Amino acid sequence: MSLRGFFLCCISLLLLQSCLYLSAEEYPYDAPLSEITGLKIPDNFKVSQYDTGRLFDVTLPEEYDLRDVGLTPVKNQGTCGACWSFAATAVLQDVIKIKTDREVLLSDQDLLDCNLEGWSCRGGFIPHDYFFRKGKMGATDGFEYPYQNRQGVCRRDLQPIEKISAWHFIDQSKGRIEAIKQAIYQHGPVWAGIYAGVNFQRFRGGQVFRTCEYAQPNHAVAIVGWGKDHFIIKNSWGDGWADEGYARVQFNCNNLGDYANFLIYNDNGKLPDPPEPPKNEKNLCLGEDTAKSRTSFPIEITVYNRTQLPVEINWIDYSGNRQYIFDLNPWQSRKIRTQRQHPFVAIESKTRKCLELWESKGNAYWGIQ
Repeated sequence: MSLRGFFLCCISLLLLQSCLYLSAEEYPYDAPLSEITGLKIPDNFKVSQYDTGRLFDVTLPEEYDLRDVGLTPVKNQGTCGACWSFAATAVLQDVIKIKTDREVLLSDQDLLDCNLEGWSCRGGFIPHDYFFRKGKMGATDGFEYPYQNRQGVCRRDLQPIEKISAWHFIDQSKGRIEAIKQAIYQHGPVWAGIYAGVNFQRFRGGQVFRTCEYAQPNHAVAIVGWGKDHFIIKNSWGDGWADEGYARVQFNCNNLGDYANFLIYNDNGKLPDPPEPPKNEKNLCLGEDTAKSRTSFPIEITVYNRTQLPVEINWIDYSGNRQYIFDLNPWQSRKIRTQRQHPFVAIESKTRKCLELWESKGNAYWGIQ
Protein backbone atom coordinates (compact mmCIF):
# COMPACT_ATOMS: atom_id res chain seq x y z
CA MET A 1 0.00 0.00 0.00
CA SER A 2 1.34 3.44 -0.91
CA LEU A 3 1.85 6.12 1.74
CA ARG A 4 -1.03 8.13 0.23
CA GLY A 5 -3.28 5.08 0.36
CA PHE A 6 -2.31 4.45 3.96
CA PHE A 7 -3.29 7.99 5.00
CA LEU A 8 -6.58 7.76 3.09
CA CYS A 9 -7.36 4.50 4.88
CA CYS A 10 -6.61 6.09 8.27
CA ILE A 11 -8.79 9.09 7.47
CA SER A 12 -11.64 6.81 6.40
CA LEU A 13 -11.43 4.89 9.67
CA LEU A 14 -11.43 8.13 11.67
CA LEU A 15 -14.47 9.38 9.78
CA LEU A 16 -16.27 6.09 10.39
CA GLN A 17 -15.41 6.23 14.09
CA SER A 18 -16.64 9.83 14.23
CA CYS A 19 -19.95 8.88 12.61
CA LEU A 20 -20.43 6.05 15.08
CA TYR A 21 -19.67 8.39 17.98
CA LEU A 22 -22.16 10.99 16.74
CA SER A 23 -24.80 8.31 16.38
CA ALA A 24 -24.24 7.29 19.96
CA GLU A 25 -24.42 10.92 21.06
CA GLU A 26 -27.65 11.47 19.15
CA TYR A 27 -29.34 8.48 20.76
CA PRO A 28 -32.21 8.43 21.63
CA TYR A 29 -33.12 11.18 19.18
CA ASP A 30 -33.17 8.93 16.11
CA ALA A 31 -34.45 5.69 17.64
CA PRO A 32 -38.04 4.62 16.93
CA LEU A 33 -40.29 5.72 19.80
CA SER A 34 -41.63 2.19 20.20
CA GLU A 35 -38.12 1.03 21.12
CA ILE A 36 -37.42 3.65 23.78
CA THR A 37 -40.82 3.88 25.50
CA GLY A 38 -42.88 0.81 26.47
CA LEU A 39 -45.71 1.68 28.86
CA LYS A 40 -48.74 -0.54 28.18
CA ILE A 41 -52.03 0.19 29.95
CA PRO A 42 -54.10 -2.95 30.65
CA ASP A 43 -57.52 -3.11 29.04
CA ASN A 44 -60.31 -1.50 31.10
CA PHE A 45 -57.84 -0.38 33.77
CA LYS A 46 -59.00 2.33 36.18
CA VAL A 47 -57.03 3.76 39.10
CA SER A 48 -60.32 4.29 40.93
CA GLN A 49 -60.62 0.52 41.31
CA TYR A 50 -57.66 0.53 43.70
CA ASP A 51 -57.03 1.96 47.15
CA THR A 52 -55.05 5.17 47.10
CA GLY A 53 -52.36 5.99 49.64
CA ARG A 54 -52.99 8.50 52.38
CA LEU A 55 -51.35 11.89 52.06
CA PHE A 56 -51.35 14.58 54.73
CA ASP A 57 -52.01 18.21 53.93
CA VAL A 58 -48.61 19.79 54.37
CA THR A 59 -47.47 23.31 53.51
CA LEU A 60 -45.22 22.87 50.48
CA PRO A 61 -42.33 25.02 49.24
CA GLU A 62 -42.76 26.78 45.91
CA GLU A 63 -39.85 24.82 44.47
CA TYR A 64 -38.53 21.42 45.51
CA ASP A 65 -35.83 19.31 43.82
CA LEU A 66 -34.72 15.97 45.23
CA ARG A 67 -31.53 16.23 43.20
CA ASP A 68 -30.40 18.64 45.90
CA VAL A 69 -30.72 15.79 48.40
CA GLY A 70 -28.87 13.34 46.15
CA LEU A 71 -30.18 10.76 43.68
CA THR A 72 -28.70 7.73 41.93
CA PRO A 73 -27.32 8.01 38.35
CA VAL A 74 -29.65 8.16 35.35
CA LYS A 75 -29.99 4.83 33.53
CA ASN A 76 -30.35 4.05 29.82
CA GLN A 77 -32.93 1.50 28.70
CA GLY A 78 -31.40 1.33 25.22
CA THR A 79 -33.66 0.11 22.43
CA CYS A 80 -35.83 -2.10 24.64
CA GLY A 81 -39.28 -0.86 25.66
CA ALA A 82 -38.71 -1.46 29.37
CA CYS A 83 -39.36 2.04 30.71
CA TRP A 84 -41.94 0.49 33.08
CA SER A 85 -39.07 -1.33 34.81
CA PHE A 86 -36.56 1.51 34.71
CA ALA A 87 -38.96 3.99 36.28
CA ALA A 88 -39.69 1.52 39.10
CA THR A 89 -36.06 0.77 39.93
CA ALA A 90 -35.18 4.48 39.68
CA VAL A 91 -37.85 5.35 42.24
CA LEU A 92 -36.84 2.59 44.67
CA GLN A 93 -33.10 3.29 44.31
CA ASP A 94 -33.67 6.99 44.97
CA VAL A 95 -35.98 6.43 47.94
CA ILE A 96 -33.28 4.21 49.47
CA LYS A 97 -30.63 6.86 48.76
CA ILE A 98 -32.71 9.63 50.32
CA LYS A 99 -33.71 7.68 53.42
CA THR A 100 -30.47 5.82 54.17
CA ASP A 101 -27.75 7.53 52.09
CA ARG A 102 -26.94 4.11 50.60
CA GLU A 103 -26.55 3.93 46.83
CA VAL A 104 -27.72 0.64 45.33
CA LEU A 105 -28.14 -0.56 41.75
CA LEU A 106 -31.29 -2.63 41.27
CA SER A 107 -31.80 -5.02 38.38
CA ASP A 108 -34.09 -4.05 35.51
CA GLN A 109 -33.16 -7.27 33.76
CA ASP A 110 -34.69 -9.30 36.59
CA LEU A 111 -38.06 -7.59 36.11
CA LEU A 112 -37.76 -8.01 32.36
CA ASP A 113 -36.89 -11.72 32.49
CA CYS A 114 -38.82 -12.90 35.54
CA ASN A 115 -42.17 -11.09 35.50
CA LEU A 116 -45.26 -13.28 35.22
CA GLU A 117 -47.38 -10.85 33.24
CA GLY A 118 -45.82 -11.31 29.81
CA TRP A 119 -44.16 -7.89 29.97
CA SER A 120 -41.14 -7.52 27.74
CA CYS A 121 -39.19 -5.13 25.51
CA ARG A 122 -42.54 -4.59 23.79
CA GLY A 123 -43.94 -3.02 26.93
CA GLY A 124 -45.26 -3.50 30.44
CA PHE A 125 -47.05 -1.82 33.33
CA ILE A 126 -46.36 -1.06 37.01
CA PRO A 127 -44.06 -3.76 38.46
CA HIS A 128 -43.95 -2.73 42.15
CA ASP A 129 -45.67 -5.93 43.35
CA TYR A 130 -42.46 -7.75 42.42
CA PHE A 131 -40.64 -5.68 45.04
CA PHE A 132 -42.47 -7.28 47.96
CA ARG A 133 -45.03 -10.02 47.27
CA LYS A 134 -44.66 -11.52 43.80
CA GLY A 135 -41.92 -13.50 42.10
CA LYS A 136 -38.76 -13.25 44.17
CA MET A 137 -40.57 -10.83 46.50
CA GLY A 138 -37.93 -8.16 46.22
CA ALA A 139 -35.51 -6.35 43.92
CA THR A 140 -32.25 -8.06 42.96
CA ASP A 141 -28.74 -6.68 42.60
CA GLY A 142 -28.11 -4.89 39.30
CA PHE A 143 -24.42 -5.79 39.39
CA GLU A 144 -25.22 -9.49 39.80
CA TYR A 145 -27.98 -9.33 37.18
CA PRO A 146 -26.91 -6.64 34.68
CA TYR A 147 -29.08 -5.17 31.94
CA GLN A 148 -28.77 -6.78 28.48
CA ASN A 149 -31.01 -4.53 26.33
CA ARG A 150 -33.14 -7.57 25.49
CA GLN A 151 -35.27 -10.12 27.29
CA GLY A 152 -33.54 -13.30 28.43
CA VAL A 153 -34.08 -16.35 30.63
CA CYS A 154 -34.96 -15.69 34.27
CA ARG A 155 -32.13 -16.29 36.73
CA ARG A 156 -33.96 -17.92 39.60
CA ASP A 157 -30.83 -18.41 41.71
CA LEU A 158 -30.55 -14.76 42.74
CA GLN A 159 -32.15 -13.58 45.97
CA PRO A 160 -33.56 -10.06 46.46
CA ILE A 161 -31.48 -7.44 48.24
CA GLU A 162 -34.19 -4.81 48.78
CA LYS A 163 -37.92 -4.88 49.49
CA ILE A 164 -40.77 -2.45 49.94
CA SER A 165 -43.66 -2.78 52.37
CA ALA A 166 -46.35 -1.27 50.12
CA TRP A 167 -47.10 0.98 47.17
CA HIS A 168 -50.11 3.18 46.43
CA PHE A 169 -51.65 5.14 43.62
CA ILE A 170 -51.94 8.85 44.33
CA ASP A 171 -55.46 10.13 44.88
CA GLN A 172 -55.74 12.93 42.33
CA SER A 173 -59.42 13.66 42.90
CA LYS A 174 -58.68 17.03 44.54
CA GLY A 175 -56.12 18.09 41.95
CA ARG A 176 -53.27 16.32 40.21
CA ILE A 177 -50.49 18.84 40.71
CA GLU A 178 -50.98 19.31 44.44
CA ALA A 179 -51.44 15.57 45.06
CA ILE A 180 -48.23 14.61 43.26
CA LYS A 181 -46.31 17.36 45.08
CA GLN A 182 -47.54 16.06 48.43
CA ALA A 183 -46.52 12.50 47.51
CA ILE A 184 -43.02 13.58 46.49
CA TYR A 185 -42.59 15.67 49.62
CA GLN A 186 -43.83 12.92 51.93
CA HIS A 187 -42.57 9.74 50.24
CA GLY A 188 -39.88 10.62 47.68
CA PRO A 189 -39.84 10.22 43.87
CA VAL A 190 -43.00 8.89 42.26
CA TRP A 191 -43.55 6.58 39.28
CA ALA A 192 -45.74 8.18 36.60
CA GLY A 193 -46.89 7.84 33.02
CA ILE A 194 -46.28 10.42 30.30
CA TYR A 195 -46.94 10.66 26.58
CA ALA A 196 -43.56 10.66 24.83
CA GLY A 197 -44.01 11.98 21.30
CA VAL A 198 -41.46 13.24 18.80
CA ASN A 199 -41.25 16.68 20.44
CA PHE A 200 -40.49 15.09 23.78
CA GLN A 201 -38.01 12.68 22.23
CA ARG A 202 -36.03 15.48 20.58
CA PHE A 203 -36.12 17.83 23.57
CA ARG A 204 -32.62 19.13 24.26
CA GLY A 205 -33.23 20.71 27.66
CA GLY A 206 -32.08 24.11 28.86
CA GLN A 207 -35.68 25.26 29.40
CA VAL A 208 -39.09 24.00 30.47
CA PHE A 209 -40.68 21.58 28.01
CA ARG A 210 -43.88 23.27 26.78
CA THR A 211 -44.49 21.71 23.35
CA CYS A 212 -47.36 19.67 24.74
CA GLU A 213 -49.12 16.79 23.04
CA TYR A 214 -52.01 14.95 24.64
CA ALA A 215 -52.49 11.22 24.17
CA GLN A 216 -52.52 7.96 26.13
CA PRO A 217 -49.23 7.68 28.07
CA ASN A 218 -46.74 5.41 26.36
CA HIS A 219 -43.75 5.97 28.64
CA ALA A 220 -42.94 5.78 32.37
CA VAL A 221 -40.66 8.16 34.26
CA ALA A 222 -39.86 9.19 37.82
CA ILE A 223 -41.01 12.62 39.04
CA VAL A 224 -38.40 13.99 41.46
CA GLY A 225 -39.48 17.56 42.16
CA TRP A 226 -41.20 20.68 40.93
CA GLY A 227 -40.74 24.35 40.11
CA LYS A 228 -43.16 27.26 39.84
CA ASP A 229 -44.87 25.92 36.72
CA HIS A 230 -43.39 22.50 36.08
CA PHE A 231 -42.47 19.05 37.37
CA ILE A 232 -38.92 17.69 37.24
CA ILE A 233 -38.68 14.22 35.73
CA LYS A 234 -35.92 11.62 35.66
CA ASN A 235 -35.92 9.71 32.39
CA SER A 236 -34.31 6.41 31.33
CA TRP A 237 -32.72 7.56 28.07
CA GLY A 238 -29.22 8.11 29.43
CA ASP A 239 -27.60 11.29 30.70
CA GLY A 240 -27.20 12.67 27.16
CA TRP A 241 -30.92 13.41 26.85
CA ALA A 242 -32.23 16.89 27.80
CA ASP A 243 -30.57 18.13 31.01
CA GLU A 244 -28.26 15.22 31.87
CA GLY A 245 -31.16 12.80 31.72
CA TYR A 246 -33.64 15.06 33.55
CA ALA A 247 -36.21 17.49 32.20
CA ARG A 248 -38.55 20.18 33.46
CA VAL A 249 -42.03 19.53 32.07
CA GLN A 250 -44.82 22.08 32.27
CA PHE A 251 -47.70 21.19 34.57
CA ASN A 252 -50.57 19.35 32.83
CA CYS A 253 -48.41 18.68 29.76
CA ASN A 254 -48.21 15.39 27.81
CA ASN A 255 -50.47 13.65 30.34
CA LEU A 256 -47.59 13.61 32.85
CA GLY A 257 -48.87 12.17 36.12
CA ASP A 258 -51.30 9.58 34.79
CA TYR A 259 -51.17 6.46 37.01
CA ALA A 260 -48.81 8.27 39.44
CA ASN A 261 -47.89 6.21 42.51
CA PHE A 262 -45.41 6.08 45.38
CA LEU A 263 -43.54 3.42 47.37
CA ILE A 264 -43.38 2.73 51.09
CA TYR A 265 -39.87 1.65 52.06
CA ASN A 266 -38.70 0.77 55.58
CA ASP A 267 -35.09 -0.23 54.86
CA ASN A 268 -35.58 -3.89 55.90
CA GLY A 269 -33.68 -3.47 59.13
CA LYS A 270 -30.44 -2.38 57.50
CA LEU A 271 -30.08 0.67 59.73
CA PRO A 272 -28.23 0.12 63.02
CA ASP A 273 -30.33 -0.47 66.11
CA PRO A 274 -30.99 2.68 68.15
CA PRO A 275 -28.88 3.08 71.28
CA GLU A 276 -30.35 2.16 74.64
CA PRO A 277 -32.17 5.17 76.07
CA PRO A 278 -30.59 6.67 79.19
CA LYS A 279 -32.49 6.17 82.43
CA ASN A 280 -33.68 8.63 85.06
CA GLU A 281 -34.02 11.61 82.76
CA LYS A 282 -37.07 13.62 83.65
CA ASN A 283 -39.33 15.79 81.52
CA LEU A 284 -37.38 15.68 78.26
CA CYS A 285 -39.25 15.99 74.95
CA LEU A 286 -42.54 15.27 76.68
CA GLY A 287 -45.99 15.47 75.16
CA GLU A 288 -49.04 15.80 77.39
CA ASP A 289 -51.19 12.79 78.05
CA THR A 290 -54.23 13.00 75.78
CA ALA A 291 -56.33 10.69 77.95
CA LYS A 292 -58.41 12.85 80.24
CA SER A 293 -59.40 10.23 82.79
CA ARG A 294 -56.99 8.92 85.40
CA THR A 295 -58.35 5.39 85.57
CA SER A 296 -56.32 2.22 85.30
CA PHE A 297 -57.76 1.35 81.86
CA PRO A 298 -55.33 0.97 78.92
CA ILE A 299 -55.15 3.89 76.51
CA GLU A 300 -54.50 3.79 72.77
CA ILE A 301 -53.06 6.72 70.82
CA THR A 302 -52.01 6.87 67.17
CA VAL A 303 -48.83 8.88 66.57
CA TYR A 304 -48.04 10.34 63.13
CA ASN A 305 -44.48 11.35 62.23
CA ARG A 306 -44.83 14.39 59.95
CA THR A 307 -41.11 15.16 59.89
CA GLN A 308 -38.37 14.18 57.42
CA LEU A 309 -36.42 12.25 60.11
CA PRO A 310 -36.89 9.01 62.04
CA VAL A 311 -38.05 9.64 65.60
CA GLU A 312 -37.85 7.65 68.80
CA ILE A 313 -40.98 6.96 70.83
CA ASN A 314 -40.48 6.49 74.59
CA TRP A 315 -42.86 6.26 77.54
CA ILE A 316 -41.97 8.18 80.70
CA ASP A 317 -43.25 6.64 83.91
CA TYR A 318 -44.12 8.46 87.11
CA SER A 319 -40.52 8.21 88.28
CA GLY A 320 -39.26 9.91 85.16
CA ASN A 321 -37.65 6.80 83.62
CA ARG A 322 -37.55 6.67 79.81
CA GLN A 323 -38.68 3.34 78.37
CA TYR A 324 -37.85 2.85 74.69
CA ILE A 325 -40.74 1.47 72.58
CA PHE A 326 -40.01 1.86 68.87
CA ASP A 327 -38.78 4.07 66.05
CA LEU A 328 -41.18 5.83 63.70
CA ASN A 329 -39.96 6.54 60.16
CA PRO A 330 -40.91 9.71 58.23
CA TRP A 331 -44.61 9.96 57.35
CA GLN A 332 -45.49 6.75 59.15
CA SER A 333 -48.06 6.23 61.88
CA ARG A 334 -48.34 3.68 64.63
CA LYS A 335 -50.61 2.95 67.56
CA ILE A 336 -49.39 3.05 71.15
CA ARG A 337 -51.32 1.03 73.70
CA THR A 338 -50.28 1.12 77.33
CA GLN A 339 -51.60 1.04 80.89
CA ARG A 340 -52.55 4.28 82.58
CA GLN A 341 -49.54 4.22 84.91
CA HIS A 342 -47.55 5.52 81.92
CA PRO A 343 -49.08 8.97 81.53
CA PHE A 344 -46.58 10.72 79.25
CA VAL A 345 -44.74 10.05 76.01
CA ALA A 346 -41.33 11.34 74.99
CA ILE A 347 -40.82 11.97 71.27
CA GLU A 348 -37.45 12.94 69.90
CA SER A 349 -35.30 12.65 66.78
CA LYS A 350 -32.52 10.07 66.47
CA THR A 351 -30.12 12.79 67.62
CA ARG A 352 -32.24 13.31 70.75
CA LYS A 353 -33.56 16.65 69.56
CA CYS A 354 -36.97 17.40 71.04
CA LEU A 355 -39.77 17.60 68.48
CA GLU A 356 -42.88 19.72 68.54
CA LEU A 357 -46.22 17.99 69.03
CA TRP A 358 -49.70 18.94 67.93
CA GLU A 359 -52.79 17.34 69.44
CA SER A 360 -56.08 16.45 67.83
CA LYS A 361 -59.29 17.85 69.29
CA GLY A 362 -60.63 14.36 69.74
CA ASN A 363 -57.59 13.33 71.77
CA ALA A 364 -57.23 10.25 69.60
CA TYR A 365 -53.82 10.85 68.07
CA TRP A 366 -50.67 12.93 68.19
CA GLY A 367 -48.77 14.37 65.28
CA ILE A 368 -45.07 15.17 65.27
CA GLN A 369 -43.99 18.14 63.17
